[in-house]
Amino acid sequence: MKAGKIFALTLALAGLALASAACSKLGKTPTGTAKAIYDSIKSKDVATLKKALSKDTLSAFEQAAGRQNKTADDLLKEAFFAKTPTVDFEARNEKLTDNMGTVELKGEGGRWQTFHFVKEDNLWKWDAIMTLRQGGFAEGDEGGGGNQGGNPQDGGGGHDGH
Repeated sequence: MKAGKIFALTLALAGLALASAACSKLGKTPTGTAKAIYDSIKSKDVATLKKALSKDTLSAFEQAAGRQNKTADDLLKEAFFAKTPTVDFEARNEKLTDNMGTVELKGEGGRWQTFHFVKEDNLWKWDAIMTLRQGGFAEGDEGGGGNQGGNPQDGGGGHDGH
């Protein structure tokens, strides 16, 4: 009985260590946040994904979810986890200006796309709304192997699989 409890505790601690390792890059730089998003999509980890999204992006998902009588988590899962990324994570040209940042991410077909980040509460978060407004990815584009559902304000999700 005691060995079973120790085994369960060991598994729980191992899971916590893996989760901490995945989150360690989250927020430190736009590239680190992009990698954390990519990893969260591959592992279907909605909690980490939500931590990496800007307040405006989360608000848009919450509003769209309400209009569809869904939870924000359900809409995020539909938008981001429908398809597992088929390309490896690759980033370049990170640029920072005050509390704004961009990084180029390589998507399906080798196309480089610019993603926008904002610094909130001293952490870099992905601003999907700004990315959409600036043409960081085209609707229906399969950048990064993800589901390009469009503008989350329209209920489409819109991400690149990173």
